Amino acid sequence: MPTITHPNGQTTYYEDDNFTGPWKPCETILIQHGFARHSAFWYHWVPTPSRHYRVIRREAMASSSCPSKGSYDYSVDITVSEIIDTLDQLGPKKVHFLGEAPAVIFGEALAVKHSNWLLSLTTCSTPMYLPPAAQEWLTFSHSSWLAVCPELGPRGWGIEGLKLLGTD
Repeated sequence: MPTITHPNGQTTYYEDDNFTGPWKPCETILIQHGFARHSAFWYHWVPTPSRHYRVIRREAMASSSCPSKGSYDYSVDITVSEIIDTLDQLGPKKVHFLGEAPAVIFGEALAVKHSNWLLSLTTCSTPMYLPPAAQEWLTFSHSSWLAVCPELGPRGWGIEGLKLLGTD
């Protein structure tokens, strides 16, 4: 399993698909899945673009390290620093960033704070607004919507969601 180890000790699993001709340079697409998903979410998207681009699917949950509850700063800046470290270690100079659902926020942060890394920014299933009733429902009886991720961690939040849906 290909992984990157970041300076903060966390590891990121990734899929790296490149079926372009090895004799010519190609641009890179970095795909970041949304919350409670994993890199395989994009599996069916890969064949077409990987003929023309290197496609890196960065895994943020299932196969990557899972910090213990309350021990990790789940901030945009930390996640963006891990994305940049992933790019530093894998070598592309610039990428087309495709973010899905909450991962759109990371792409926006890259565009604002690290535009030198981006060729383009594509958003998919962009979250616009989460009504208060949905926020309450997604806390899974924890103290608040803003506290649930640090309390459970992404993997724990995903597991709670599956239980709620009866698919545990």
